[in-house]
Amino acid sequence: MTDSRLVLGMIGAGQLARMTHQATIGLGIDLRVLAAKADDSAAVVAPGSSVGDWHDLDELDRFADGCDVVTFDHELVHPDHLAALEERGH
Repeated sequence: MTDSRLVLGMIGAGQLARMTHQATIGLGIDLRVLAAKADDSAAVVAPGSSVGDWHDLDELDRFADGCDVVTFDHELVHPDHLAALEERGH
């Protein structure tokens, strides 16, 4: 997390994440994305992007630790992972 700006973490880095990046700029929010590949649409424009496996709960947990709020670019996340992230305070 940053000192003064909120950090929105988005799992996935497709077109929705790229459009969200544009919106966060004007709102003074930093967007971080967890991309499957470094050349995913939002990963090439969002500073601080991470490349990782969103199927891996430990990877999701590490990513979420650096964010104030976490959301998803897609609906493909396993429900058990969502529950675990919530239980861990993300």
